[in-house]
Amino acid sequence: MAVTGARQTGGQSTITATILDVGEQLTGDGFSVAYEEAGIRLTNLRTGTSELVADGVLDFDGLRLDIQAATPAMTGDVFFIEPSLGAAASRGRYY
Repeated sequence: MAVTGARQTGGQSTITATILDVGEQLTGDGFSVAYEEAGIRLTNLRTGTSELVADGVLDFDGLRLDIQAATPAMTGDVFFIEPSLGAAASRGRYY
């Protein structure tokens, strides 16, 4: 799992991501969280589907995001959440 800020992210905002379910709910899709003038936008990077979401804890697709409340200084901040990044390396090796 990786959460990374885009190059223009100003360091004012934070997002914490946790995997809740590695079974059927976890899709492996990547997501972005963008602080916009209209609010906080969550986008599925595979499907392009997006919606405005509230700050706080958000559970979906086997993930939990803790999204910090927006302030005007955060407008333009973008984070990328990649649930499956590093998954193969964390499985261990069996010979």
